[in-house]
Amino acid sequence: MFYWAKMYTADFKAGESYDKLHRCIAINIIADGFRLNDAIHSEYLLQEKTAHTVLTDVLEVHFLDLQAAKKAKEEGKAAGKQGQLINWLRFIGAANKEERRMIATKSPVLQMLNEKIDVLTLSPTERKLYESRMKLKSDITTISETQFSAGVERGLAEGKSLGLAEGKSLGLAEGKSLGLAEGKSLGLAEGKSLGLAEGEVRGSRQKALETARNLLVIGLSIDNIAKATGLTVQEVETLH
Repeated sequence: MFYWAKMYTADFKAGESYDKLHRCIAINIIADGFRLNDAIHSEYLLQEKTAHTVLTDVLEVHFLDLQAAKKAKEEGKAAGKQGQLINWLRFIGAANKEERRMIATKSPVLQMLNEKIDVLTLSPTERKLYESRMKLKSDITTISETQFSAGVERGLAEGKSLGLAEGKSLGLAEGKSLGLAEGKSLGLAEGKSLGLAEGEVRGSRQKALETARNLLVIGLSIDNIAKATGLTVQEVETLH
């Protein structure tokens, strides 16, 4: 109640009207020691003792009981929205990483939270490796997209040039009609195909080299890096 009262008046300035005060809801997650009831979720309001009419809706105090949620799960009482709440509370009160991971499989949101928690609890060395892997993924994607785009542009340029030259040699009238149409169609198709192939080859090799460099930083052996990337041992050694 003390913390609720501080929160209720925290932003209130002297001289302001009381209707500037905002509704305040306190949520307390408790592991043990709450003895007013055995409910998983308790909600308390200010109300008249006999008629139970609510005095005001600006105050709500909620209690979420981790022990009650655990007991309900053990007794098989986790279904529907109540089941979702129980899983959330079990996730919060999980005793270890493995238990938390198992509970997280119940919900995509919990899975996302679990991944965030795993990252936050990494040691400095583990965090460095994690960040290196994340950088590697972005590097590979960027390199592949760049090589692909460069290949397509080169192919289109070569195709356009080839189509226009062939159109000119057939004569002005026929060349304009046939050369431009055929050159455009043939050039674009051939250029696209040529560009895609060349872009893929270059992108694949560049990706392999960048992967090898990152694996060397991590400390993987040269033989294993060669097997993982498809490069030769000699190619990996030149990166060392």
